[in-house]
Amino acid sequence: KNRPMRKTTFGKKAIFLLFFFATLAASASLNKKRSPPASKDRIGSFIFQNPDEDVFSILPDEELLREWSFEDQIPLKSSLETIDVPILIDIKLVGLSGEIEPQLNIYQKELLPLLKAIEGERIFALNRALSEKNLSRPENHKLVLKKKFSFRIKTAKSSLVDDLYTTISSEKKGGTVGYQIVENLLQEDFNSDQLSFTIYLIYLGNLTFSSYHYEDLLTKPGLNSRCGSKIHAASDRFAWIDLSAASFNYGPIIGEGSVPADSLPSIHNYDLEGNSLKLLDKKDLLVDIAAFIRKTSDFLIAPDLDRSPIPIFDKLVIELQVIHDDSGFEKNGYVFDFEKIKEELSGIPLLNQQEISFKTIYVALSQNQYYSAIFTNSLRTNTLSLAKEQTHISTALYLDSNLVHFWLDHYKHMLSGHRSETSTGEKSVTIYLFHITKMPLLLIDRAHQSVSFPEIVVALQTQREYTQSHPEFQCGERFVTIDQTDATRSVLASLLQSVWGLSPIYQTWNPVRGEVNVDYTWAIGKTPFGSLSDSVKLNFHARYSAQYELDVHELLEEGEYLRYVQRWNMLMFLWIYRSSTSP
Repeated sequence: KNRPMRKTTFGKKAIFLLFFFATLAASASLNKKRSPPASKDRIGSFIFQNPDEDVFSILPDEELLREWSFEDQIPLKSSLETIDVPILIDIKLVGLSGEIEPQLNIYQKELLPLLKAIEGERIFALNRALSEKNLSRPENHKLVLKKKFSFRIKTAKSSLVDDLYTTISSEKKGGTVGYQIVENLLQEDFNSDQLSFTIYLIYLGNLTFSSYHYEDLLTKPGLNSRCGSKIHAASDRFAWIDLSAASFNYGPIIGEGSVPADSLPSIHNYDLEGNSLKLLDKKDLLVDIAAFIRKTSDFLIAPDLDRSPIPIFDKLVIELQVIHDDSGFEKNGYVFDFEKIKEELSGIPLLNQQEISFKTIYVALSQNQYYSAIFTNSLRTNTLSLAKEQTHISTALYLDSNLVHFWLDHYKHMLSGHRSETSTGEKSVTIYLFHITKMPLLLIDRAHQSVSFPEIVVALQTQREYTQSHPEFQCGERFVTIDQTDATRSVLASLLQSVWGLSPIYQTWNPVRGEVNVDYTWAIGKTPFGSLSDSVKLNFHARYSAQYELDVHELLEEGEYLRYVQRWNMLMFLWIYRSSTSP
């Protein structure tokens, strides 16, 4: 059903942005010295006879559409090349203004110059091929979005320092603190009506507590959410790092993106003289904090998109097809929380006319030869040799997502629930969830429970006796464990990619090297992205990143946009006309 228009930081800037670009276009038009067409001389007469009247009001709609909707035969929409996305980020100091240790005082004049050096790059698309394909479609905009960061340094109230100090002291159990406790306290401090994002830098004393870290204590034990850290991103627009807390190595064992324990800013990494930092170490700390803020800005607050532009839908149908091999499926059921996915997606901002519907279909492999062929033809074997405490060889089956995609497309007209081409404004995304109970499948592409494509999501889950450690990722000294009985989290992340074009929280584009940067710093806690989290909750990375394309679409919404183009061309005509007739 229709959802109300939401508040948006970018939407509130729409008038300012249009006026700004209009001014640029005006300068360009005047430089061309283009004379008004002879057919419009009657407007000149009207100006002299009625100098205080709105000329625009005398023109019929047909003439406005025919003669005033273009500039030099090119829609004004094409002349808008770049739009700055203003992003205000508050850096709030908690316990770093001398409250805990008088000599540990971070001043605005020390940190702000380092932050001003952070220049916002354009918002890139990681999937270049898909982006080029989207750009070729005439209904999609070709605007380049550019991040424009503005930083402010603020000092938290002393009462917040006291509340955090007291709460962590009392709630710390076995070196573990639930991040929900701190999030609730910071939520009270954070004003959700403001337009900024906030990064809290917390320090509660170097020697006050024994070593502690943050975990999600509300989820079932033994899963990836128990990957302790010192950082957390909330549902609302704030995140924090506790410089007093401990951290662990986490991320992939092989390849880039791993997060060493000492890569995050920590007071423990620097030499102390009494209770204060040496001058040189303070400068190093400030540089490390600035680097962390830059990483947080790029990966969490204003991430790149998976592809751009994203085709905007009026109606979206998300269809779940559960493809199972269990003869007792109807009796035994399966673990997959489609209702939770619906709940989380309902928190994503939508335009007024947009609506999402859901449907579910169940298919037995034994009763459908096409799905059986797709599944069988997409199986592959992986052999991996590991050396940790001792060398051992692991062999497992996995599904090749590209093969699944190929065979689904090959048999699409024979499959259950196949949807033909949708009309303009409609979009359909199908989740193909393979629920396998009779063979020890590991993952899709050896690393994922689901994989995103523009029109489909391929997912896999199995039964518990086949659940294995994921030997390619670690959290501290242990391998990451994947709960293969439930693909809900991973499917939610894939839907965010397929529908809204969100990039995984651990990827961003490096324009200098021309390749994707991988960093798992923020791929923990309350995020569905990556193998290091079991959360089916969305932090603000997902909720607000989806707004970029929606805001551009709202800014260029056809009816208002066309009226703006006509008004603008009339203004240019009057400007040139008056210039040519003035003494």
